[in-house]
Amino acid sequence: MRFDRPPIGLRYAPPTASLRTVISSYYVFHADLSHFADMLRADLPQIRFMLSGWGHYHLPDGSSARAPDVALIGPTFGATRFSAHGPLQVVGIGLLPAGWASLVREDASQFADRVVNAVDVLGGTLVETLDALRAAHSLEATIEILDATLKGLFARVQEPPLWFTRLTDHWLASSPSPEVDQ
Repeated sequence: MRFDRPPIGLRYAPPTASLRTVISSYYVFHADLSHFADMLRADLPQIRFMLSGWGHYHLPDGSSARAPDVALIGPTFGATRFSAHGPLQVVGIGLLPAGWASLVREDASQFADRVVNAVDVLGGTLVETLDALRAAHSLEATIEILDATLKGLFARVQEPPLWFTRLTDHWLASSPSPEVDQ
């Protein structure tokens, strides 16, 4: 156990400006415990790198999935229980709708409440990223690795459908209770 930090911690960081239309945030979570369990809220899709420890996702439909070293987690529509054996360190990336559409290029509903191996969907670059993240010794180095990886991934794909997400965001923000007919 390290004594220069609390036994459980979570830090968020923004991606570089050029990625902010497709990535919500980066985060680093640690639990310097032999066992850890928590409920995760319904959320946007994520990419998660398990730097140390291992765990299971207990999904809203009652199914369970072991956390791959690099997980692609679809949007979740209910609370998900996560249990792990540690010490645990996870680096995560929140995917916005345009980021999902560009990288995964499949309907997000097909991945709803599911955990899959991200390497199978997004390619072997993520294995190299995992190794680099495990060797990183600071939040700044972690952010640089994630920014470089994502810039590389997004350079290989078509432009995200930002026109649609901007239109949807405008519609949602235009009224306290927007009408679907509009």
